Amino acid sequence: MPTHKPKTYILSLGCAKNQVNSEQMAHILFTAGYGEAVYPEQAEIVIVNTCGFIESAKQEAIDELLRMSELKTTGKLRFLIAAGCLSERYKSELRGSLPEVDACIGVGSYGAVAEVVDGLLAGSDTLAERFSPPEEHDDNAPRRITGKNPAWAYIKIAEGCDNKCAFCAIPQIRGKMRSRELEDIAAEAENLAKSGVRELVVIAQDTTKYGQDLYGRPSLDRLLRRLNEITELTWIRVHYMYPELVTPGLLDAFCECERVLPYFDIPLQHVSAKVLKKMRRTGNFSLHYNLVQEIRSRLPRAVIRTSFITGLPYEQRQEFDELLSFVRLARLEHAGVFQYSPEEGTESSAMKAPAPYTARRRKEALERLQDAMTAGFYEGRVGKTETVIIEACEDGLYLARSYAEAPEVDGYIYVSSQDALCPGAFAEVLITKNDGGVLFADTVRVL
Repeated sequence: MPTHKPKTYILSLGCAKNQVNSEQMAHILFTAGYGEAVYPEQAEIVIVNTCGFIESAKQEAIDELLRMSELKTTGKLRFLIAAGCLSERYKSELRGSLPEVDACIGVGSYGAVAEVVDGLLAGSDTLAERFSPPEEHDDNAPRRITGKNPAWAYIKIAEGCDNKCAFCAIPQIRGKMRSRELEDIAAEAENLAKSGVRELVVIAQDTTKYGQDLYGRPSLDRLLRRLNEITELTWIRVHYMYPELVTPGLLDAFCECERVLPYFDIPLQHVSAKVLKKMRRTGNFSLHYNLVQEIRSRLPRAVIRTSFITGLPYEQRQEFDELLSFVRLARLEHAGVFQYSPEEGTESSAMKAPAPYTARRRKEALERLQDAMTAGFYEGRVGKTETVIIEACEDGLYLARSYAEAPEVDGYIYVSSQDALCPGAFAEVLITKNDGGVLFADTVRVL
């Protein structure tokens, strides 16, 4: 499509779900005739798709908006737009507190992005703020311009969340959970596969509750079986599974679907029954450990990633020691550790929590322990052959991932190869070295 309108640049912050919305906005703008800038310095319109989940994410969003606003002086920038969670959460204050921002778009109004940009260029302020109630959001996504890497793509299967965790503001921002129709998801997956995507990463705030609102029961197992029928896909990876719904029936689907990877992203957050109950979450040490064991007994190659929060309300030394014991015993392959951040408007923000410096010390201690667990996992792979997907080439080495490394969170395997490899290609490699948690490998054969 010929470009007759100014170039736009979209900076996507925060989670994978935001990335999908950014890709949707990119397609809408392209269809409306707007060009795409490779760098923000080339753009007349910059959109920052913000995160507003925790304090550090809010600060990052504000910093990036201010950084981009400088291009009004040093670059070609005419208009700066704030989209996403920060806009949604602070819709009544953002433009007043950040006059550098020319327009705001809420999480459910990304479909109006071209109208907003058209209005700004026409000198109208009437479209400068676009928000819609969550129940009016169109969650069956339009086409997207996927990320710069053609090898893989996210696919969002639901929006919003019903879990009401005491520390989380997501339901306030994105509303109740709304699952997409199964065949709409399958159609998007087929389009992505036809465009060259080989790894599909399934995402939602809680993938395990997918379909509860549409079909009367959690239906992730049914969805995975349907996606597994798409022969152009090689790998299907699932993120953000909540522990209480990783059921034997769901594990059946993982066992039966050859394209679904034995990679489990399960945010446990904690293992203390007392802390979890106060946070409106289920589970305890034994239930979480038994789940880990069940996954590994049914899928011996399983890799498990989780996240933990230190310094939650009601976490005393005993509860933190319990968390340390769990990490030693479970020996999870990957874990992200976060310091508790009380978020305004959440139930936990009124609860007494450990002092921030205590939470930070606990975070550092837990990270050191988890790093040792992860290091053991990496060291155990040296001398073994693994199948990898190629993402890019950098300084003569190929950046690749096995089933054990999710995009953007688990790092790369650095591969030497005599053959030229394209993004999206698969190869069998021999892991030759673990250098401080960075794996190196040689190509055995191209698949």
